[in-house]
Amino acid sequence: MKKNESMRYIDRRDRVMGTRVFKIENLSYVIGNDIWKILRETDKEFIPPLSARHDTLQRSFAGLRKMPSPRNYFASILKQEFIGVRVHGRVVGILSYIPEYNVTINGNEHKCVYVSTVAVKQRYRGKGLTYKLYENLLKRCRGKEVLTRTWSTNYAHLHVLEKLGFECVDRIKDDRGEGLDTVYFMRGASDGR
Repeated sequence: MKKNESMRYIDRRDRVMGTRVFKIENLSYVIGNDIWKILRETDKEFIPPLSARHDTLQRSFAGLRKMPSPRNYFASILKQEFIGVRVHGRVVGILSYIPEYNVTINGNEHKCVYVSTVAVKQRYRGKGLTYKLYENLLKRCRGKEVLTRTWSTNYAHLHVLEKLGFECVDRIKDDRGEGLDTVYFMRGASDGR
């Protein structure tokens, strides 16, 4: 069997064999704990690590001190909205976002949906789950601009963004270290799919 053969679509409600993409409406203890585990597992994969950030909207990454866990980041993310992907009853991937975010890019004001965090547990990567999280968000936010940021060497994320029609709208050179730029990607309100 090929790697993605078991990930066939089986109905019209974003279900993939044992997988469901959904909007997290009520943050239960179990779902909150699943999100905490995802952040702990992926913490050091982010540049800078989530444990070095004080919140999801931090603009400067200079002079950060790493903490033992991403507790401050977790507290910040809980104030946002979530789309999750559940496999056999457990949340294994999340996309957190702010539905109404005001930002100035290249001198232009934008009121957009801001995606602050996308994380998928290691063992579930390579199955298109990040794509499905974004696809679900884009369906929910039809008619609105969607903005996110990442770092210039996060190739898997960049590939998903480009595949979904996002365009790079700003780049802050060496913002996360030498050769590590912060890049902002936006998908316009008229980019309907």
